Amino acid sequence: MKRNKLSIVIAIGVLMIALVVRPLVIQASEPTTGDSQVQIDNSSEQFSAPSSSSSSDADPTDDDLSTGTTTSETPDVVASLEVSVSKSKITIGQTVQVATIVLPSTAEQKLQYNSSNSAVASIDSQGKVTGLATGQTEITVTSQDGLKTAKLTMTVVKTSVVYQSHIQNIGWQKTVTDGALSGTQGKALRLEGVKVKLDNATYAGHIEYQVHIQGIGWQSKVSNGAMAGTSGQARRLEAIKLLLTDELSSHYDVYYRVHVQNVGWLSWAKNGATAGSQGLSARMEGIEIKLVPKGMGAFEQSRAFVSGTTLSYQTHIQGIGWQASKGNNQISGTTGQGKRIEALKVSAARTGLNGSVIYQTHVQNIGWQAKASNGAMAGTTGQGKQVEAINISLTGELASFYDIYYRVHVQDKGWLAWTKNGGNAGSSGAAKRLEALQIQLVPKGAAGPATGKAFLSASDFKPKIGKPYYYSQLDPRWSGNRFNLSTIGPSGCVPTSLAMILKGSYGMNLTPADVAARMDYYSGWSFGASGKDLIATAKSYGHAVEVVTSQGVAEQRLREGYPLIWLENVGIGHAVVSFGNRGGSTEVFDPYGRQFFNGWYSISYLWSRPSADTMDWDAGRPVFVIK
Repeated sequence: MKRNKLSIVIAIGVLMIALVVRPLVIQASEPTTGDSQVQIDNSSEQFSAPSSSSSSDADPTDDDLSTGTTTSETPDVVASLEVSVSKSKITIGQTVQVATIVLPSTAEQKLQYNSSNSAVASIDSQGKVTGLATGQTEITVTSQDGLKTAKLTMTVVKTSVVYQSHIQNIGWQKTVTDGALSGTQGKALRLEGVKVKLDNATYAGHIEYQVHIQGIGWQSKVSNGAMAGTSGQARRLEAIKLLLTDELSSHYDVYYRVHVQNVGWLSWAKNGATAGSQGLSARMEGIEIKLVPKGMGAFEQSRAFVSGTTLSYQTHIQGIGWQASKGNNQISGTTGQGKRIEALKVSAARTGLNGSVIYQTHVQNIGWQAKASNGAMAGTTGQGKQVEAINISLTGELASFYDIYYRVHVQDKGWLAWTKNGGNAGSSGAAKRLEALQIQLVPKGAAGPATGKAFLSASDFKPKIGKPYYYSQLDPRWSGNRFNLSTIGPSGCVPTSLAMILKGSYGMNLTPADVAARMDYYSGWSFGASGKDLIATAKSYGHAVEVVTSQGVAEQRLREGYPLIWLENVGIGHAVVSFGNRGGSTEVFDPYGRQFFNGWYSISYLWSRPSADTMDWDAGRPVFVIK
């Protein structure tokens, strides 16, 4: 029994020594049912001494004694946390990144971000701050273990455009912002200067602006609240441009519009485009400016700028067709060629001003046609009809800025006086063709050509011609004077008739003897005188002669007040004078002592009894108008 007890004691001692030399290995095995299990590996038990040649037999560490697996290193604790931003003031919609410095660099880098007022600015998990509304917020950055905290204050602002204007009779108005009216409306007061700047700008750059000034033109650009324009010079602003630079131009658009004399509010311009007018002498009266996030503007921009217009017109001419277009105050048509205008087109260049050029023609055998406009044809082509009168007018803004003047060249009268703005030019009831015309636009209030009587009636074509003075070729004072191979008494009816007209109608102190002596120079006949002799002699006294081709023309010329010489058939060819038209009858002056004619005769009767002498027809039908 004692021996057995001794054996047991020895065995226990050996076991204890073995445990000290090679302990039991405890391993965490993979759970088979989802619960962690810890097992002791009995097969690992060894009581032999560890071999010194194997690294696995090295002395165990304290960790090896607690677990059979190897764990990662514990990270360093955050000792210091610093935060910063490139801008502590941002605008709505702008973003900025929070920069962090964590020490030591081996410390846990995962941080938490928070905004004290998320309605003013938000911050995401990466530290990006976004401005949402004006105000202030405190940004807090905390280490993962919550032991270190850093803070900074962010201010969110709204970038605004601020501007003011210098106004006629008022001076500098108070500043306004973001689309408010600066200037006046409905008071007819000019803007003379402007100042523009940005408040709370958080991007690099500035706002530049440039104005167009009466009598000066475009000034140099200015910026950041400097004055553009003039003060104390009574000069109107007519147009303006505004432009953003640098970073600002990448993040904003600047829109602006102006209120212009006689036009009102124009459309919006943006980013350096011109707003206002040029060439119209029109004052700017008000301005509005807006700063809009890039690409977010939805403003109507079709008509931000208007300028002076130009005129174009062309005529369709007898025997020629459409002439090339003419410009302001140029002559369209012909003079001295006896060619009629048959049609007309007029237009104004489209330069932003609304309104039209309206024109109307009075056409032979038709009368006044319907009005045409903007380059449409007025008149006729291919019908051989003459235009006898026109009127031209303007509508809309064109009429506010311009007067339209025009004059016409009329058959038998030449250039008539100027008229304007819808007045009639030409004639009616006189069957007189228009041969040429001039049109010009004149800025409202500027001096235009002098106007006068531009429209005539038939009575205006009646010349201021006196009644023929009666001479007799049988008067003994000259009846015996030689004429060709004869004398005035028996063969001087043509020079005596011409002398009646030259003295009585045109006031020339001439007798039949004077005229016969000159006609004898032109005549090649031995007895009497021909149509060509009459024409040559009249021209030598400075008077034109029209050979009448129809009874209607004869009636018209007598109605107009011209005297006529008729070579009538009284058995021989005989010249007489007639004057006046009273119901189709004319008064006849017979130089042969009134033996063949005396008093008033039907024009148709005279027309039906032309001379049968061949020599009398050498210039055409022997009926002559002396002008």
